[in-house]
Amino acid sequence: MFSFDLYETILENQEKINSFVAYKLAVKWDKVRTRYMCYDRLKLQHISREEIVKLTAFILLIIGTAGLLLNEFIFDWGRTVTIIFAVINFIGLVTLAFIAWGRKGAN
Repeated sequence: MFSFDLYETILENQEKINSFVAYKLAVKWDKVRTRYMCYDRLKLQHISREEIVKLTAFILLIIGTAGLLLNEFIFDWGRTVTIIFAVINFIGLVTLAFIAWGRKGAN
């Protein structure tokens, strides 16, 4: 346990300790943020908006289909969950259809 003197010293210097910890956290966050922002810029500048939308559409289709199958065969979550997963699936399909028709129209 803490001795009373150590506890008293901590209480007297609490403002200095808090500012030091806040400074260290800010420096650490700034390093991490800078590192990841540079990494993200390097990775995302080669990905077009169409590819991001296509990836999102496939992710929606996967989530919707997996949810519908899980609801049907494993869980019995009910009608609301079935409708939610069906809507997610529909949004994914519509997004893929717009991408496909947009690409055909451009060619």
